Amino acid sequence: MAADSNIDTTILQMVMQRWQKTAMVIAKTEEALRKTGEEVSWDDIAERIESLDALGAIESQGDLTLWRNSEVRLPQAEAEDRYSRSASRRLRLRPAPSDRLGDENP
Repeated sequence: MAADSNIDTTILQMVMQRWQKTAMVIAKTEEALRKTGEEVSWDDIAERIESLDALGAIESQGDLTLWRNSEVRLPQAEAEDRYSRSASRRLRLRPAPSDRLGDENP
């Protein structure tokens, strides 16, 4: 079984800034952990989601025990920070614009 910290890290990688069904996050987390060779039950992942919610690491709406009827997302301040870092990284990696071929305007 995976350590709680590995499960938490993987959950936080799956959660986005927009609301997602808890069931989707659980399934994606389980798949990601399985690919690394770690076997974790959906119930264990759901328990860690509830803990992360209680700690304020993620936000939830609805009853988290009802996976298809509840949703989770990153706290909005953290989501905006993650988005800003990602956007600035993309801007740094983007090549400088070059002149388009055939554009001969004086």
